Amino acid sequence: MASVADPEVEAALAATRAGLADLRRLALHPADVDDAAACTRALERCAREVRALQVQVLEQIERAGLHHAEGHRSAAIFVRHKANLSKAEAKRRAKAARMLRAMPLVAAGFAVGPSATAGSALPWSPPTRTSPSWPPGSLTRSSTPSSATGSA
Repeated sequence: MASVADPEVEAALAATRAGLADLRRLALHPADVDDAAACTRALERCAREVRALQVQVLEQIERAGLHHAEGHRSAAIFVRHKANLSKAEAKRRAKAARMLRAMPLVAAGFAVGPSATAGSALPWSPPTRTSPSWPPGSLTRSSTPSSATGSA
């Protein structure tokens, strides 16, 4: 198997694989209900981060047109073949990448990373008006002039 061209990325991937191997070796036996909840949340956060990176890689392949070098019509097909994915999973990743291109605020949340909050169907949580990543200076009801809101 070929290694990743960027040595820093390759080292980070190797460290990630080593960390996952350590977790499998430790077998994760939660001590009580609180520990079980903490383990569940921590592993879900890791899984969401990996899913976010998978979408990011597909997007970069698409932008650079790297899939064309092997004759693939799309980055989704390239990733499907290289990662041995189902057609449905490859399409889900491609759809997420398209959504990020069309929705810059969601893409900003994606770039920041996943939320520790479980329950989202997305592999990350988009920024909200109360989050620190919400663009400063955005319009709110209190800062909108009455003429802009249609009030007399």
